Amino acid sequence: MLRAHRFAIAVALTVIAVCPFANEAANAKKPTITSTSATATDLTINGQDLASGAASVLLGSFGPLAVTGQTPTQLVVTLPGGVAPGNYALSVQIGKAKGDVDESVVTIGAGGLQGPQGEPGPPGAKGDPGAKGDPGAKGDPGVQGQQGDPGAPGAKGDPGAPGAKGDPGAPGPQGEPGPPGPAAPMQSGLQFRFTQANGNGFESAANTWLRAGTFVYRGTLTEKIPTSYIALVYTTNFSTYVRVRIYDVTNNNVIAMGAPSNVGNGAILEIADLGAISNLPTGPSVFEIQILSTDATGQTNVSGRQAVGIHALQMY
Repeated sequence: MLRAHRFAIAVALTVIAVCPFANEAANAKKPTITSTSATATDLTINGQDLASGAASVLLGSFGPLAVTGQTPTQLVVTLPGGVAPGNYALSVQIGKAKGDVDESVVTIGAGGLQGPQGEPGPPGAKGDPGAKGDPGAKGDPGVQGQQGDPGAPGAKGDPGAPGAKGDPGAPGPQGEPGPPGPAAPMQSGLQFRFTQANGNGFESAANTWLRAGTFVYRGTLTEKIPTSYIALVYTTNFSTYVRVRIYDVTNNNVIAMGAPSNVGNGAILEIADLGAISNLPTGPSVFEIQILSTDATGQTNVSGRQAVGIHALQMY
């Protein structure tokens, strides 16, 4: 039976010469044409059993057409030059046996009349299950059921909030005096401020240790041993670092010394911990608060440094 297929192509066509199959299969099967499609130069024939032998394709009075591609399910042939738009009988023969032929009708160029409906094809294989659909809309509420049996008693609840405070009781009798307590430890504290009238602290650009303040430490036998020295410092240049130390002038010892720090050129205050405390004297000694303008190494005699400052120092 002939099957009608519609396809639109451009009028201009180009002939491409190809070599036909050299060998023909000895057990060629009858081919089946299922669909066709055309371009300006080629006609593609889809079907079954299209490669069990050499293919011979006729299009109306044209042919055999040059076969440029052949697989069991597809043939590609070159359309002849000058073919006019219209309906053409298509004949496909696989092998040399006269019965190994199938025919159809194709439309080249403008659409022709629709041919008769073909016979239904065989049922296809069962497809894979589709994706899960969206949940359906919520249904209407059902009829209210009968009242159920009473449930088991629940667990014991948490204790309630405490009640209001009661009135004070009567004073009791005075107790016996207790033994004397231990003596309070000796306290030691120190706070220094170096604020100028313009709001800045004590400033220096010296690249050697410079005294910013002096105080007397009475010794570990009299005062509490300090645990830390904390300073508020600032810098005025990104390349200049400030360093602070507590120096025992009487005994020529460094008591505590902080690491070099830099907070930029905005004179922003930074907390500087002077670190571990050592070499505390047992007797009275003169201590100096000293600052140094340096670089990231923290060394003295670094040239090209700018002003650094200290606002306050506290001992704990």
